[in-house]
Amino acid sequence: ILELMQPTIKRTTHLENQQAELHAMVGKMQTKVTELSRMATKVEQQVALVETFREEMGSWDVERRQFQTDAQENLAAMRGDLDSFRYQLERQDASIHSV
Repeated sequence: ILELMQPTIKRTTHLENQQAELHAMVGKMQTKVTELSRMATKVEQQVALVETFREEMGSWDVERRQFQTDAQENLAAMRGDLDSFRYQLERQDASIHSV
């Protein structure tokens, strides 16, 4: 009887070993999936942070450009005023010297 049962016992033992190996592999894969899931969450958070930063930098860029445009317009107006004052001063100076 033992001789008849020997192949079955060997096959059963082999299958049990394979099952244990598969269990270990599944455990490792679950650990890796969990780690990858955590990493994916962190990556999504970083992407959201970068997107928020990009939007904020874009709004600051718009503000900076608007300020630059306003400053250039004010500078041009001041130059115009300065030229006008200079012209008036030269006319007054000329009229004083002609008298």
